[in-house]
Amino acid sequence: VWREQKDWKKLSQAISDAGLAATLAVQNRNIAAVSKAGDQLLQACLNCHKEYKLEAPRITADEEIHKSEF
Repeated sequence: VWREQKDWKKLSQAISDAGLAATLAVQNRNIAAVSKAGDQLLQACLNCHKEYKLEAPRITADEEIHKSEF
């Protein structure tokens, strides 16, 4: 059903592009590019969740919060 929605192709392509950027960054051992690709992937995921899965997972960089969740 989602594939039939107007923005699905654009949103899924953004995720694919970010994944490719991450793969290339790792292959090239480029830490800055890995970080940038990670940001790109996160934004692509959030954009898609905004349209298709309104309850996006909570994302945080706070280590204390992560420890308490496990």
